[in-house]
Amino acid sequence: MADLSIASAAALTGASLAGNDLLPVLDVSASAGSKGSKITVTELFTGRALAGTTALGLLNGGTGAYDLTLAHSGTLTAGRTLSFDVNDAARTVSLAGNLTVPATGTAALLGVANVFTAQQTNATAGASGAPAFLVNGAWLTSTASAVAQVLIQQSGATTFNGSASGTGFAVNCGTGFGGNLLNLQKAGIDQMLVRNDGFVRVTGAIWSDGSEIMVATSGRLGFNLSTGPSLYGPTGLLEVRNNTNANALSLAVYNTYTSSTSFERFMVDWTTAANTCRIGTMKGSGGGTARDLALMSDGTVRMTIKASGVINITGLPTSSSGLATGDIYSNSGVLTVVP
Repeated sequence: MADLSIASAAALTGASLAGNDLLPVLDVSASAGSKGSKITVTELFTGRALAGTTALGLLNGGTGAYDLTLAHSGTLTAGRTLSFDVNDAARTVSLAGNLTVPATGTAALLGVANVFTAQQTNATAGASGAPAFLVNGAWLTSTASAVAQVLIQQSGATTFNGSASGTGFAVNCGTGFGGNLLNLQKAGIDQMLVRNDGFVRVTGAIWSDGSEIMVATSGRLGFNLSTGPSLYGPTGLLEVRNNTNANALSLAVYNTYTSSTSFERFMVDWTTAANTCRIGTMKGSGGGTARDLALMSDGTVRMTIKASGVINITGLPTSSSGLATGDIYSNSGVLTVVP
């Protein structure tokens, strides 16, 4: 078969090109003899490095999928970048398999905001000085009312509005959300939760180391969310009442306590006798000692109701001199009321 010139050769399309088809090559490095050479399509694009090139591109003029493998067997020196650019913001590079980065390498997103619409899982184990997840950027601490360092916000919620001095961690839900903003559990059991309406429930104790536990004006410190007593704090008045405002309450201040049947206490009792307030000391049915009840003024005991029931009044004047209407004095041992 006679040799053909390139101009007289039949044209091929990308779809009909075969791996064993030959391409003419002008070998400019040949020292002598013919510089005309040939190479198959497969040989050209398999495992070959082209020295001095800055880019290698394959263009598919049809509608089929691209099948492209890029491999770099050398080591990129400092300041060098291996890039894959589709050169079109409307195009997408899709990875059907896995993107693997060696332990000594780094995979980084560009310095722009990224939105993830699928679940993300971080299975990294924490280590000493190396938390599994760390947010350590500089905090915005001024004019930052709408900014939090970490913000969990429900889609469609009104924009978060925090402190103008900055916020570390924030949760912001919409008006229709009926669940918990925060729920801390141990073995699936609530230990602490913050409801959407601001109620905070703690399974254990709340304590303060040298500070205070405060309730805002007109707020309440409750001991049961539905029917238990609460402390209310309107200005200048401390109230103890039932959360439903319907049930009578009692207040006990203890001298000793061993159990619910062994104790000594002072009682303000609205519950034992309906519509009657009983005030006095009590002992338990199984232990404790009956105690006196003394009334004082200016630090001095004026009257004592003894545990036996005897009433003792001390310091009574012996005449009506200087007394006002309604005052009581001892008239030779007889209690007398000034008319």
